[in-house]
Amino acid sequence: MKFCSKCGAKQEESRKFCASCGNPLHTQSASSKETDTTFANNQESSNQLPKKPMTKKKKLLIVSLVVMVALAFGIHKYLEKLYSPEALVSSLTEAIEEKDVDSAKKVLDFIAFDKDFSDKEIKSYLTYLNNYKEEIGEEIKFSLREPESSGEFSTVSVDNNELLQVVKGKKKFGIYQQYKVEVKPFNLVVSSNLENVTVEISGKKEKMNEDSKTFKKMLPMDMKIKGTYKGAYTELETEASLDSSEFYRNVMEVDLEFDAEYVDVYSNEYDATLFVNGKSTGLKIDDIYNFGPVKTDGSMVLHAELKTDKGTFKTNEVKIVSEDDVYLEFDESELYPSEEEETSTNNTVASS
Repeated sequence: MKFCSKCGAKQEESRKFCASCGNPLHTQSASSKETDTTFANNQESSNQLPKKPMTKKKKLLIVSLVVMVALAFGIHKYLEKLYSPEALVSSLTEAIEEKDVDSAKKVLDFIAFDKDFSDKEIKSYLTYLNNYKEEIGEEIKFSLREPESSGEFSTVSVDNNELLQVVKGKKKFGIYQQYKVEVKPFNLVVSSNLENVTVEISGKKEKMNEDSKTFKKMLPMDMKIKGTYKGAYTELETEASLDSSEFYRNVMEVDLEFDAEYVDVYSNEYDATLFVNGKSTGLKIDDIYNFGPVKTDGSMVLHAELKTDKGTFKTNEVKIVSEDDVYLEFDESELYPSEEEETSTNNTVASS
C-alpha cells in the first residue's frame, strides 16, 4: 500500500495517479532501494574503520613544541622578575646590609662624581646608607610607582639629604625595562682656626689658603680629616671626624681646631728685633701682638737684639713654657752708660 504525497489518500500499488486528487504517484524501483541500502551500509562501514596511529616523529615534535613554549615562558617570567623594580630594591637593600662592595657597584651609579672611589670608601658609604636602609627601600618603591614625565623618578631623600636618584636605563632585549640608582654628591666644608692649613682627606692633601674651604662632589660617609699647619716658627697637627647625623642639605661640615697658643712679647726697647731660636723674625717688638702660634713645651727660645752706633746688644733668652707674657729686657747700663762709665770704658780701650 502506498499513499499520495499530496493529499495522503491510500492508493493501490498499481495506480500511477491519485484517485482523489490526480497527483502523479512515484514508485521506487527495487534497484533504487538496493542502491540506497548499499550507500547507507557503506557509510556506516566507513565510519567504523580504525584510525591510523600517530607516528613517533609527530609525537616527538608535539612534545618538543610544548617544552619550548614552557621554557620560553619560564625565561620570560625570570627576566621580568630579574629586571623588576622589586628586584632592584632587594639587590640594593641586601648590598647595604651586607656592606657588599661588589654587589653595590652593580646597583649604584657614581656618574655624578669626578673620581673613582676605593672599595674602602664605598664600604664606608654603605655603612652610612645602612642607617636609612628601610627608608631608602620605601622611597625607591614609591619612586618607581610614580615616575615623572621626564623619565626620571623622584629623588630619594632622607633627613633633609638627597641620597639617591632612580632613573630609567636601557631596555634589556628591547623588552625589559632596566633602572639605575645614581648616587647624589655632597659638599664638604672644612673650617679652621688657622690659615694656610694643609688638609688630608682619604690620603689626598690640599692647601687651604683661607680659614675655610669647600670640597665639592664628595661621598657622604664617616671619615677622618687631618690638618697640618706649618708656620714660620712651629708646626701643628690635628684631626677631626665627620658626624653623619649632622649632615644637612647635602653639606658635611667639619672644624679643624688647632691647639694654637700665642704670647704677648714686650721689651724695654720697642725698636728691637725679635729672634726665635737664634733666627731673626724681622719683626720689631713694637709691631708684635699675639705672637704665634707657638709651642709651649720649651722648644722655642726668644730673645731680642738692638743695633746702635755703639754695636749690637742682646737681651736675655726666654723659653716659652706657657702662654704668659714674655719680657725681653736690655741692660740699660750697657745701652746708655753714664759719663764716668763711658770715660772708663774709653780709657780701658785706649790702654789696650
